[in-house]
Amino acid sequence: MEKKNYYLKLDIIRIISCIGVLFYHLGILKSGYLAVCTFFVLTGYLSCISSFQKEKFSILEYYKSRFFSIYTPLLLVVFTTICMSSLLPNIHWLTLKPETNSVLLGFNNYWQLSANMDYFARHINSPFMHFWYIAILLQFEVLFPFLFIGIKKLKEFSPKFLMILLLLFTLSGFGYFYYQSINQPIMILYYDSLTRCFSILLGIFLGCFHVCYQKMVSFKNKIIQNILFYFYLILFIASFFVGEKFVIPIPLMMVLITLLSGRLIEYGTMNESQKNPIISFLSSISYEIYLVQYPVIFFMQSVSMDSILKIVLIILLIIVLSILLHYALMIQKKKTLPIFLLSGIWVFFSILGLIIYGIEEDHTVEMNALEEQLSVNKEMMMDKQKDYASQFEEKKTAMNQSIEEIDTILNQLDSYVHTLPVVGVGDSVMLGAVPNLYDTFPNGYFDAGVSRTDWEAGKILQSLKYNGILGDPIIINLGTNGQCGEKCRLEILSTCEDRTIFWVNVINDWEVHVNDDLASFAERNAHVHLIDWAGYANGHMEYFISDGIHLTGIGRDAYASFLYQSIYDYYLKEYMSRKERIENTYYSELNQKTLFYGNDLLINSYSYLKDSFGEENVIVQSIEDYSLMIQDIQEKIQQKELPNTVVFVFDESFEWKKEQLQELKEIGKDYTFYLVSIQDMDSPLPDLVFHPKEEYLMVDGIHLTDSGNEAFASFLYQKIKKKD
Repeated sequence: MEKKNYYLKLDIIRIISCIGVLFYHLGILKSGYLAVCTFFVLTGYLSCISSFQKEKFSILEYYKSRFFSIYTPLLLVVFTTICMSSLLPNIHWLTLKPETNSVLLGFNNYWQLSANMDYFARHINSPFMHFWYIAILLQFEVLFPFLFIGIKKLKEFSPKFLMILLLLFTLSGFGYFYYQSINQPIMILYYDSLTRCFSILLGIFLGCFHVCYQKMVSFKNKIIQNILFYFYLILFIASFFVGEKFVIPIPLMMVLITLLSGRLIEYGTMNESQKNPIISFLSSISYEIYLVQYPVIFFMQSVSMDSILKIVLIILLIIVLSILLHYALMIQKKKTLPIFLLSGIWVFFSILGLIIYGIEEDHTVEMNALEEQLSVNKEMMMDKQKDYASQFEEKKTAMNQSIEEIDTILNQLDSYVHTLPVVGVGDSVMLGAVPNLYDTFPNGYFDAGVSRTDWEAGKILQSLKYNGILGDPIIINLGTNGQCGEKCRLEILSTCEDRTIFWVNVINDWEVHVNDDLASFAERNAHVHLIDWAGYANGHMEYFISDGIHLTGIGRDAYASFLYQSIYDYYLKEYMSRKERIENTYYSELNQKTLFYGNDLLINSYSYLKDSFGEENVIVQSIEDYSLMIQDIQEKIQQKELPNTVVFVFDESFEWKKEQLQELKEIGKDYTFYLVSIQDMDSPLPDLVFHPKEEYLMVDGIHLTDSGNEAFASFLYQKIKKKD
């Protein structure tokens, strides 16, 4: 006869663990997933204890018991979920066939690894994502009967040897988990059966120890035992919040929770208890709650309503469905009409789901082809990003070097102008100031003469050029004695080639009338710049002797100083203008480009985007995380590297929040931001909605076909580039 013991505290542990996992799936408890470790410990412990309590252990009876307690409710939930998914609109569950196969055959944990499904992601891609745990549980249940037969024989041979062997196996499980934690990604660590077996092994070890040697605690006082139990329970509950408050590695937390679960079970089984109907019932439906919770959350995620109200509704639906499933499974024990009807409803929807499962197409090949294409596109896109980054850096470096060179000249402009190899050709006005000019331009060369006219300037400049001493810039101060005309001046320009010419106008313009002609000549010729000596000296009688033309000592100083200042101002303006032109050219080229941020929708259409916009004008950033995208945008703004046009191209798998869109609007107030989607959105940003034709959509209703991507790229070009 089978002996059954009841421990209220084990039910409490199971209920709290169930709440932890459920609240993790709802996004309420950041570390509620840790309770799965406790379920594994409980599984190993209770399987071991219940098997030892049987007078005669039968493998067939064990499998039969587990089939009805674990596999039957799993079948009902799986096929009912498939039925419901076919009835609800906008559900594109392309992995239904292979994923269901993995659930039914007990290898869903490894299927999820191969499908790169992230259990820690907030977006739910499937209603079966939590069945990785059921897969490991089924794998354990298949192996345990054979393991238990060995355990039982070893116990009969030597309990001490059995415990030593189990301890070594358990420690090896912990050791393997640690080894994998430093060598494998977290999802392999989380999904792999071998890495998770350390929790189950601890449960088996604890169960065998209790059978062989009773308890491992030395406190016999019930008050102390209760205090320690609830102390460990508080630590257990507190662990669900560590993801919010502390930075503790996930593997370490999994080990600590496993050990803590062992202590909870130890103190929770010290004394048998009277059943509490409410606690006992809630504990009895914990498996059903685990089964139905993800399908409910999956189907409810697309429902738009207040978030708190939505969570409350989800919890109520989960509890109601769990209770209905629980009573439907009691048909073997209670053959009442309500139970028959309830079971019949579950079976009816399950049969419909089975039929749908049977006729469902397997889109694995198509989706694998899409994934491969996305991978190829992403790799190509990343190569282009690297090329662009390299070219961008080269251009930026060249710009910065040019600007640095100009800034160096500007910082030393006074010295630069003073040391210019100035060549001066002039008449007696310049002749009087030659000593002052040499003081001002020590590297200069000055040739001035009495009564010299413009006609003589050409020959002098040709001679200097022939002898290789025609410097740059050139100062011409001729005209006081008459001008030579347009042809003569053009010959002077031809001799000077591309050198900079500063032509000084005259004081006695009322006699010779040359200043207007000089001003007009300077306007028509880019290399000629007028120095308005007449305007500067007007009213300064102290600059001139009695003839009002030739210079006094004060005038010679003023003349040389004014020529220097005029040349200085020219070069200051020239280098500032040159610097501005370099920057304008650089930023103008940058603003010709369009920066795209996006996910699969962007990756898949990239080849057509670069054809439409021009490969050199497309900058792409494949990104899934909003915070990383904002950080990248802000860095580009700070470094003045953000183009004027930024386009956000995300499919419906990316969930925009209103506060995110508002933040983008504020950040991009000085830029042109576009939000692109294939469905209507309420956005503060200029939004471009691409309504694809039926033939443009792949079977998942999200990704675009090849012709869809081509049409999409053309749509964006028409709306963005042509508008710009």
